[in-house]
Amino acid sequence: MDLVREKIREGKTTDALEILNSLGDPSTLKDQFSRFRWYTNKAAIDLANGEHALAAQGCLQAFKLAPGQEVAHFNKVRAHILLDDIQSANAACKEALERFPESATLWSLYIYILDKEGVTSPFDGIPASIAESRDILLMKAELHHKHSEHAEAIELLKKAVELEPDQNDGKRAYLAVALSWAAQDTVQAHFRHMSEEHRELLLNAVSLFEPLEINLPAIQSDHISLEITNNVCAALLLLGEKERARTIVGLSLQRHPLADGLLRIRIGQLAEQNDLSAIRKLTDAHLSELPPILLAQLAEISGNAGELEWHDLVMQEVEAKMHLDKRLEELRAFRALAMSLAGDVEQGLQFARVYVETHPTQMMGQVILAQILQHSGDIETASGEAKKCVGLINDESSRADVIQVAELLYQLKAFVDAVPLYERLVSNPGADTLTWRLLICLLQGDMRAKVRKVLERLSSHVRAQPEFRRIECNLARRTSDWMRMKDLLLLDIAENPDSCDVALGYIGALYQLGESETLKDFLSKDTVFKDSSPENEYEYAKHQIFGGFEQLGMRRIYRLYRNNPSSTKLASYFAALSLMCKNWGALLNAGGANQGSAFELRSGSEVWWVAVEQEGLSAQGGWPEFVETRSPIATALSECQVGDSISISRGFANQTCEIISKTSLIGFAHRKAHEQLKASPLPQGPVWTVSLDSLVNSIKMSNADALKNIQESQMESSIRAYKEARLPLCTLAKGVSVDLISLLVDWKNYNESLMVSSGTPLEINEELNVLKVRSNRYVFDLFTISELVRHDAFDAAVKALGKPLVPASLRAYILQLLHAENSPHTAYRALSRREQIPGIVDPYLGHRKSFLAKLLRVVDMNCELTPVYGPEQLTADQLELSEVLDESNTDIFYLCLERGSVLVSEDFNMRLLAKQVGVKYVLGIQPILMGLRDAGAISDRKYTDAIGRKINDGHYFVNVSARDLLSWANIDRKKVSCLVSTGLKAFQNQHVDFNSVLRVFCEFLVAVSKDSPVVVVARYVELAHASLSSNLQPTGKKVLRQKLGELLQIIYGKGGRKLPVNQRRLFGEFFNKNA
Repeated sequence: MDLVREKIREGKTTDALEILNSLGDPSTLKDQFSRFRWYTNKAAIDLANGEHALAAQGCLQAFKLAPGQEVAHFNKVRAHILLDDIQSANAACKEALERFPESATLWSLYIYILDKEGVTSPFDGIPASIAESRDILLMKAELHHKHSEHAEAIELLKKAVELEPDQNDGKRAYLAVALSWAAQDTVQAHFRHMSEEHRELLLNAVSLFEPLEINLPAIQSDHISLEITNNVCAALLLLGEKERARTIVGLSLQRHPLADGLLRIRIGQLAEQNDLSAIRKLTDAHLSELPPILLAQLAEISGNAGELEWHDLVMQEVEAKMHLDKRLEELRAFRALAMSLAGDVEQGLQFARVYVETHPTQMMGQVILAQILQHSGDIETASGEAKKCVGLINDESSRADVIQVAELLYQLKAFVDAVPLYERLVSNPGADTLTWRLLICLLQGDMRAKVRKVLERLSSHVRAQPEFRRIECNLARRTSDWMRMKDLLLLDIAENPDSCDVALGYIGALYQLGESETLKDFLSKDTVFKDSSPENEYEYAKHQIFGGFEQLGMRRIYRLYRNNPSSTKLASYFAALSLMCKNWGALLNAGGANQGSAFELRSGSEVWWVAVEQEGLSAQGGWPEFVETRSPIATALSECQVGDSISISRGFANQTCEIISKTSLIGFAHRKAHEQLKASPLPQGPVWTVSLDSLVNSIKMSNADALKNIQESQMESSIRAYKEARLPLCTLAKGVSVDLISLLVDWKNYNESLMVSSGTPLEINEELNVLKVRSNRYVFDLFTISELVRHDAFDAAVKALGKPLVPASLRAYILQLLHAENSPHTAYRALSRREQIPGIVDPYLGHRKSFLAKLLRVVDMNCELTPVYGPEQLTADQLELSEVLDESNTDIFYLCLERGSVLVSEDFNMRLLAKQVGVKYVLGIQPILMGLRDAGAISDRKYTDAIGRKINDGHYFVNVSARDLLSWANIDRKKVSCLVSTGLKAFQNQHVDFNSVLRVFCEFLVAVSKDSPVVVVARYVELAHASLSSNLQPTGKKVLRQKLGELLQIIYGKGGRKLPVNQRRLFGEFFNKNA
């Protein structure tokens, strides 16, 4: 009997039963206590096998044989519990405890009974001597688990397992509680979403049964085997060990063919493999035996597969069991999906729409309607239906409804809308699908601060996983954190040295960081990438060519083109890269035939090519002209030069021919590319049409040239949109595909005002007040930096305001412009030559490259470059910024919002937009320049030169003072200053204060009349009158004439008597008697 008991404790119930049966009829045993133990052990075996009625019967029979034994009383109480007779169990337990007051086994049953009866404190009264016994610990843990107090249950079970680590009941309970706690939310569990604590508990629980592949099959009780195997496999899935779980399931289904947990895993595996016939073979004959959860899985799989007949078969069983679970009603909507995927889209849509009308609050039908529309290609309508789904979500919505809508939005790429739904589901970010999808949605929605926050909550182990490291790398790219990006990509390169995507990202980071030596070393290797797209290979080859490794770059694209000689796109790539090579002639030089060369041969009037292939290249691909290195023709050509005559075998005869030209294989492929592009009716890649006058002819028409033609035709309408819609300059530049610096340089050619200020006193006062706050930090945009540099006021501005904050992406933008200047094909060309303003020097006019280099230097040396994450909570308007602005200007706004900084932008429309999206303080540069002048940081002449340049460039509105006007007039007192003329025209702005501008002109008039010729003064008066009177009524115009007349008579005497008659006439009506 001791051996039987030991086998039961080890879980070997089959062995235990065999031993009992070998003893024969228990009534034949010699002593009554042995018979008692036989029935006790038999009851324990029955209980382990799930036979509760038999176990209860055995317990009662055993009690009769040893009513004085403690174990017998335990068996009696347990029998009543198994028979669900709690009242009898309570009475029997009380009676037993009177005889055995410190029995741990009896107390464990008693607290169970008390809990069953609803006693609020069932643990009261347990003797201290047995409070930490294993039986008490196990029962207390069971009751805590029953009341969803998982943490308490786990702590108790840990103690119980430590007391007797070999006992299966404690380990079984520990696994069950750990799994229940981790999977208490079914949606989160489906996506393996749980806390690190739950993950550790599951790992520990599973480890108790290791090695699984040996210990699980060794469990002899089918009942216990099914429970543990189910729980272990579910735990493995949660832990991400999918393949191991599936292997165990495959073996265990032979023993438990209808175990619902195991079947779900197996069916899911077969569905992933699209092996529908295997699923049907596994389940069709047992549909009536399957529980609702498995029927729901089959209904979804058959619906998603468009298997209408199978779906209807499954739904028959679903309808029969609908009363068991009302949630099964939602499965009816899957018929619409099955119909549409079976080919009858219209019928499926009609079914879905009717279903939605009759079940307006049911999410499944609405989601399936959107899915059908998506599958049919009607993305716009599908997106509209998805928004309806979002409208159905409220605080009371189930997680099942929330995940359905979130997944729908994810598939439709409505990432911003999906974010709040995934946020609702993600409570413990970790290495799971929910966290990953939330991060993707946040990243795609440009919610960088939230991406960072989620990443910071991940453990270092999770962040090191490739998929999460890639997200962090993308975040570094979005925020222009190049150092972080480089460090992450170094890890990726170590793991994936043959990934072109990773290599390109690493190259970009090195370039932005200016690590030229490291970049050069990296590009000098002829790395062969695995499964790389032609586009990526082309980009990599470009980097090699620009890095000085022209042969490597051309060889890379040659390999690709040679293996796919019919590809027009690759021919275009090859031709485009050839134009980027500075030493193209050197690449045409042919070596010996064994190094790979092409020969042009002539025999009589016949001319043809022979190309000797290099060794080590793929046997596939190539052109008909190719011959192998060891062929007779290649051998004959190996030592030949141009002009030599040789005899070669062609067909069945030898033929003497002359070598008339010789080139490298790259030169030969270049010729082939040109021929192919010329013959192609459909343009692909960066090059459209190629001139074939010679091998090295340049491109006749490129995408860039065509785009420029389009830009010119669109510019007029784009400028009009800029004016009417108050577009920021960067938006205009983005719309016409030019860079911001080019747009600013060429602006005067467009005959339109560039808005830099409203000119209102309110705006000026607000900006001056901002400058008075010493604690302010300032963010400069590119327009501001370029203007301050051009006016030689950047250093003074930095001293006065402190180092400005600048997003790192702005530096990248300047670097991109500089890079373009280094190529004749992408360098900027001015629309027309601009002249210097008389008397005002513009040191950078006509020197774009040096200007860009200066911008890069001041950004590097005088600005605080920073990655930009933006605010954590983005409004709808802020989320749309990336659609309106380019990357660096979006970062400008995000940086202001993130740091609470002042935006300094000379673009008035940019400042307007900034206010709309929540940037509190904005500033143009004129108040800064005024402050610098007043503080003596810049000279008066430097200030007026800056204002003069701005007026000359068409900037509007520029505030002009009398001293500014006088400074321009004094450049050449004998002539009317064009800058004064332009400055006076600015007075036409209806928003300016009339008295203020009149006072400005009067002060100017008094000063200029002292040294300038009368004819010049008269012209200034005429211009001022025309400008000031443009917005006045007749009465106001009369008052203006009177005021100007009064001033002129103060200067030149009443009626202008101080002037000769001929000069007096220059002022016309201003010297009339009524003036």
